[in-house]
Amino acid sequence: MSSMIDDEGGRQRTPSPERDYGGDASVVASMDASVSAGKPTLRVNVESIDVSSEDARFLIGSKGSTKAKVARVSGARIEVNPVDPNNPGNEQRIEIFGDLNTRARAKQYVEWVLRQRVGKITVDLSTPRDDVSVMEIPASCTAYVTGKGGQGLRRIEGDSGTLMFFGKPTTDPEDAPEKLIICGPRKSRRAAELSVMSAVEKKEPGTYVDGQGKLMMKFEQVGDGLGDGWGFDVFPFANEKELSFAVGAQGSTRKKISAASGASLEYVGNLGIMAGDRDERARCWDYIKWLMKKLKGTLPEHVSYKDRTDVTVFRASSGKEMRDILGKGGENLRDIEMQHGVYVINIPTDKQDEELLLVYSHSARARGEAKRALNNLVNRRRETQPNRCFDFSVGRCVRGDSCKWPHVMNNNDGGHSGGGPSRRRDKKRGSDSKPYAKRLVDVNPMWGSGARRNGNEEGNKGSPDNINARLG
Repeated sequence: MSSMIDDEGGRQRTPSPERDYGGDASVVASMDASVSAGKPTLRVNVESIDVSSEDARFLIGSKGSTKAKVARVSGARIEVNPVDPNNPGNEQRIEIFGDLNTRARAKQYVEWVLRQRVGKITVDLSTPRDDVSVMEIPASCTAYVTGKGGQGLRRIEGDSGTLMFFGKPTTDPEDAPEKLIICGPRKSRRAAELSVMSAVEKKEPGTYVDGQGKLMMKFEQVGDGLGDGWGFDVFPFANEKELSFAVGAQGSTRKKISAASGASLEYVGNLGIMAGDRDERARCWDYIKWLMKKLKGTLPEHVSYKDRTDVTVFRASSGKEMRDILGKGGENLRDIEMQHGVYVINIPTDKQDEELLLVYSHSARARGEAKRALNNLVNRRRETQPNRCFDFSVGRCVRGDSCKWPHVMNNNDGGHSGGGPSRRRDKKRGSDSKPYAKRLVDVNPMWGSGARRNGNEEGNKGSPDNINARLG
């Protein structure tokens, strides 16, 4: 990648490319060549690899996780079956389905995964690959990035959709240390790279960010500098408070902004680094900027939505309806954001009894699903207004006179008799008719488990007098 340029406000970004292919230039060129040669772009076929049962189990992984990961990263369909159905415990056959390039990627990934069982992995990079990135990690941070039992790498793989391992490129000298190999599409590899940078900078501050808060890292992986609009922007946070607000609980705010904008977003030191095409980075920059305005309490003055194509407007009544949409501590709205990959902002309108929920996302489908979820919250509130105390109907209400709902039984309670006398509001209650008073009134002589066992025998232990006497 060429050298970075500084924008206003300390913003760092890649230089503006001169050409825009609307996608990966190498992919476009290969597709054009195939079409011009009269060749079909896809040829679905199958390729087989016979391995031992131990290798097959290692490839499948826990609950099929490793096989699913290789299939996801390569784009192939992978099946593992016995070579001889009559002896399923012996040699296994790995079948790889897909076009020629997909099968080649998947086969190479399978070989690299299986080599982990026997020792170090050597990665042949003598021929350039468009699906592999190589990162050099400081020796003091290798264990930190890997995590206990490899859980650190597995987490990054799951978040970014990549295959990662430490290996030795054939282009390196013999005495060179192992490097981190990242396999997958360009965008996924950059997301994983940023996650690793974040972990390393946390462990060893100053590795990627200098004392002036500038990014020292140069992105020079395969896929950079193609002139197709792909690049990165750097958002500098002023202090730890802004950074913490942008991270959110367990990274929830960062994740929803990344999902809504379509850009890969990670925080390295005090910098927010976003990678993607121009539109993705522009959306991500706006969302973070609005987030900082929200922290300062000036959001409604700066947010825009009327001239944007990435927003859906939802109108809600202020007060009870808005509180039901937000939920306790905003949990309902956060669940919708995380589930549908949207970023939601609520702002007041000129009407006193109305607020706007602005649902932002690069995906129109995600915005539509989020809007339906908001409608469901409103409709559920309107349809489930209670007319009786539910806790009373299941025998658990302990609020007594302070309960605002009538203590009445519902015919649909399946015969369950609840926990106390009726509290119908159309009846006048006297001092002895409080629902949880000690003095019992008009109690059936057969009331109580003792009465059911003994009836009126042995002094009728279930009688009202005896019960009232025991209650004092």
